[in-house]
Amino acid sequence: MKFLTTLASFVPGIILDQLTDDEPPELPFRKAYKTVVVFCDVSGFTKLSEFMARSGKGAEGVSRNLNKYFQMMVKIISSGGGDVLKFAGDAMIVLWPEDEADSIETRLQRATQCAVFIQQQLDQATLEDSVQLSVKIGIGVGMVSVIHIGGTHKRMEYLAVGDPLIQAFHAEHHAVPGQVMVSPQVWQLLKNLPGGFTAAHKFEDGYVSIDVHAPFEPIRQRRLKPFLNDDENDHFPLLEQRIKGYVPNSVLPMLLRESYEDDMKWANETRRCAVMFVNLGLEEHNMLAAGDVRQRDAMLQVHNVLVGVQKAVYHYEG
Repeated sequence: MKFLTTLASFVPGIILDQLTDDEPPELPFRKAYKTVVVFCDVSGFTKLSEFMARSGKGAEGVSRNLNKYFQMMVKIISSGGGDVLKFAGDAMIVLWPEDEADSIETRLQRATQCAVFIQQQLDQATLEDSVQLSVKIGIGVGMVSVIHIGGTHKRMEYLAVGDPLIQAFHAEHHAVPGQVMVSPQVWQLLKNLPGGFTAAHKFEDGYVSIDVHAPFEPIRQRRLKPFLNDDENDHFPLLEQRIKGYVPNSVLPMLLRESYEDDMKWANETRRCAVMFVNLGLEEHNMLAAGDVRQRDAMLQVHNVLVGVQKAVYHYEG
């Protein structure tokens, strides 16, 4: 169970929940959620990298400081029920999964509260050697589809698509380090909630900066339910195989070794490698259509493009 728990820590809870089904749907498939999206973009990464290079601490120093900052952010997010969907360099995307006990308004309050707490506690946070990091945060709300695609050599990928992600990205672009910015759709809901948040600035296009220092009435925290329990022992081997499909091949060999914890101390060393960035040639409207439950052909298009890339990459040992 310890290995399965470690393995599951590399996959979002919103994905793990779908893998517990007796018979997952045939690829490609998707599931739509009414949810809140929070996009966090860390500022100060370039200065951190330059300082660590000059000091001789290199990649290990960058990783240690960035991990420490992300750990503090994730702790706040997890305490409020957020689920980290993706890490992308010095940024991350967080969703607030559907919960029968909570309305979308309640989840939006929790997400905004987490964002405000992050700025109150971690803005211009000083890490080792006087290195400072801050974060810009954007929030969106609405319907998001999580699409499961790929499958070549049992390697899976998942994508989240929908207008709330676009809202969150645009909101973050409006922000400066230390700010929480919300979309017009988010503000339309937030401004009417009791004990709510105060607008620091309203932009002409409807985006609103939240005053992170203004008083508000905190809402009760609610953590995500644990993924595993002892009642599911019989399903552990099947779950393990399903989860492995979502964990990168570059990570799996390290997790399978008994020396995993010691190996992690050296996981951030600099290595020589070839990197290829692939633009799939899909426009924003293609991705939004792929998330529309009425348009299976659009989802198949995204799936087929990725499968083609997977086959080529794996053929040449990427």
